[in-house]
Amino acid sequence: AIKLAGNMLMLANTAALAEVLQTLGQSGIDPERALEALAAGPGSSRAVTHKGPVMVRGDFGPPARFTLALAAKDARLAEEMIGGPVSRLVAETYERALHAGLGELDYSAVAELR
Repeated sequence: AIKLAGNMLMLANTAALAEVLQTLGQSGIDPERALEALAAGPGSSRAVTHKGPVMVRGDFGPPARFTLALAAKDARLAEEMIGGPVSRLVAETYERALHAGLGELDYSAVAELR
């Protein structure tokens, strides 16, 4: 239960970062500078410091240590356990990414969703 809950937090954070980076990029903000600012702010997390650079480079593998397919499975299991609106949204987001053909890539490839 703790592992699933921790993975849900990680996946929610990564999906939110992907959305933020897309929005900032569409606004003309340099993604490297955006990551620098996000890392120094109250929303900083391992997603920002470790997966943000991966998202900016678009380097999702393969190989991947934790594939998006496994992430989608964990998100689905966590959503069944937690049952709240955020966990439901995260599970749906990773399921969309899986159906978009990103399953064998790193879970941060959720950034490829538009």
